[in-house]
Amino acid sequence: MRAQQITLSPTLQTEAERDIATEGEITSIMVRMVDTAVINSPEAYAWATDTLKAIAARHDDIEAKRKSWVGPLTNVTRNINAFFKPTTDAYKRAEQSLKSKMLAYMAAQEQTRVLAMQSAAPVTPPVIETVEGVQVRRVRRWRVTNPELVPAQFCSPDPVKIQAHLDNGGLEAIRGVEFYWDETLAVSRRG
Repeated sequence: MRAQQITLSPTLQTEAERDIATEGEITSIMVRMVDTAVINSPEAYAWATDTLKAIAARHDDIEAKRKSWVGPLTNVTRNINAFFKPTTDAYKRAEQSLKSKMLAYMAAQEQTRVLAMQSAAPVTPPVIETVEGVQVRRVRRWRVTNPELVPAQFCSPDPVKIQAHLDNGGLEAIRGVEFYWDETLAVSRRG
């Protein structure tokens, strides 16, 4: 598979650069207007509403243009990743398989060594040879075996379950959780 090369024609590039420069100027003017705006009357509030709608619509237009430029690159990247995936997945599986077999061998050698040390007969325990570039990393891990016995300080509230309780009309309180109203302003991008 051959990767596609995305280039803008000189005319399109010049046009795109002009569009971006113009948009940058418009953005600067809009930011200055918004930064200096004072909302202290019904008229100012109406102006802010109209301005907010215009900003949202302009943002949507710019975002659509950005996506139209990025889309082909995203598709090419997706195709390249799909092309290499079977090979890289096979190597990952092979690596994991070999590592598992090596660890099993080392565990068996360790068990033989321990048994040899415990037996009455003098037996030379096997030595696990080290190979340059290969090492065993020991990492402490954990798993919960009995959730009821886990101390409270190691338990965390589940935000997904709490939000689901709230979304499903749960009105009863949950100890240690405060429910409150958070206000944000939603703007319709049309009319």
